[in-house]
Amino acid sequence: MERLTYREMPIAYADTPIQGYKDWPAVPVSASVRFEEIVDRLASYEDSGLAPEEINRIQETLVTAQRLKKEQYDTLEKYLKAEAEGRLVILPCKVGSEVFVLWFGSVVPATAISFHFYEWRDGYSVRVLCDTQKISGARDFSFEAFGKTLFFTREEAEAALKGETNG
Repeated sequence: MERLTYREMPIAYADTPIQGYKDWPAVPVSASVRFEEIVDRLASYEDSGLAPEEINRIQETLVTAQRLKKEQYDTLEKYLKAEAEGRLVILPCKVGSEVFVLWFGSVVPATAISFHFYEWRDGYSVRVLCDTQKISGARDFSFEAFGKTLFFTREEAEAALKGETNG
């Protein structure tokens, strides 16, 4: 991009004549305050080294980022309010997740099929469906069972089982 201005600090000058200014370029931009402001702004733009398309793209990116930041802030505010009111629950896993149950000395694979919220121990439970010869049907476990009798991986369950039998 070809520059239209040059700087002799602190004044910016236009490099080529602008229509209506016959003494150009001998007259510095400071001859007219409004004109000086315009040329200074143009010089600042040219100093950036960016093309107009790049400036527009950056501006669009900043507007999008500000919108997303506000949306994220609003979402976070909703979560914080729900938590303060006792309405926020973080589930230990998703419905459909494979879990492993310690059941009478063995590790049994199961699937989390639903979550229930009611007055029972800590108020929350996960229902798992066990379709094996050892356990058949659905069983409810408190969220607190995770890491004790209910595990996310077979390895965790087997390690807990070893600790249980060795302890």
